[in-house]
Formats: sequence, structure tokens, C-alpha cells
Amino acid sequence: MGYIKLMERECNETTEDELRAAMKDFREILSSGKSVAFVVRKGGISYDGKTKYKNVSTTGKASRELFEIREQNGQGHRYDLLTVGSMGHSSSIALGIAVNKPDRKVWCIDGDGAVLMHMGAMAVIAQAGPENLIHIAINNGAHESVGGMPTEAFSVCLFKIAEGVSIRRFIVCRRRGR
Repeated sequence: MGYIKLMERECNETTEDELRAAMKDFREILSSGKSVAFVVRKGGISYDGKTKYKNVSTTGKASRELFEIREQNGQGHRYDLLTVGSMGHSSSIALGIAVNKPDRKVWCIDGDGAVLMHMGAMAVIAQAGPENLIHIAINNGAHESVGGMPTEAFSVCLFKIAEGVSIRRFIVCRRRGR
């Protein structure tokens, strides 16, 4: 059973200190293996125009890892869009940012399961051809964020799919012995 943190006041009145306190509570709950959720009222989030996304990460493990790396290094999250709960959509979101912000380098960190789930996005990315988008697909052969359920990514050549949809440049990195 998960926990839902309800802020007592309107979302736009919640202070940053209250948010940090809630996140501290969440970390304790998460470390015990339970789930948590923020419930935000429609219209409860405002945009000050200062956030400049450069990194888009896929749901689950990749986003959690990026979040924790930033926390450990004392870095902010201003440039990161963690697409938690939207498996397979990070590459399309990153494409939208890259096309609309051609002066900004956009990094998309994706998992093999997400890439397989929305392979059509690779063709759209290839046709749009943004020079400022770098799409990284991490292939561990598993949906890591949902308990390690296997994907078919080890039996499919992701780089051949990229080549087939006319992705102009790609690099394949392998661990030794694979």
C-alpha cells in the first residue's frame, strides 16, 4: 500500500521548505519499499519561465537515477524533465523540446523497453532530423523499473532499427564480453 502526501493548503501556497520536508518523508517511505504520490490540483503548478530543460529521462529507473545523482552532487533539477509514468514517451517529448529550442542541446535518456514500446518515435525523430537531440537508449534487456521483467531488446538489433528508419548517426557501446 502506498502513501499519498496531501498538502493542507493550496498548491501555490506550499513553500519550498514544506516541499523539501515532504520529499524527506517520501525518501523514508520509499526506502521501506512502499510507493508514494503527490496529488496536485489542476492549475496548481505555475511556470516562471526560468526552467530550461536539456535532459529528458524515461520513466522509472533512469529518472530515479538521474534524480539521485543530482541530489548526491548537490545539483539542481532545473534542466531535467523526469517523465515518470510515461514509459516510451521521453523520446517524443525530447524531440518536441529539440525542435522548439534549436539553440539548446537536448539529451534523451531512454530504456530499451521504452524504445521498443514506441519504435515509431525513432522514425519521427529521423524525419525531423534535429541536430541538437542526442537520444541514448540503455539496453539492459529488462523493464528495470517494474521488477526486471525481461524485454526482447537483446534479441533485436536496436541499431539496425535506427539505421532502418534513417537515423543519420548512431554509436553502439557494449560492455566487454557481450
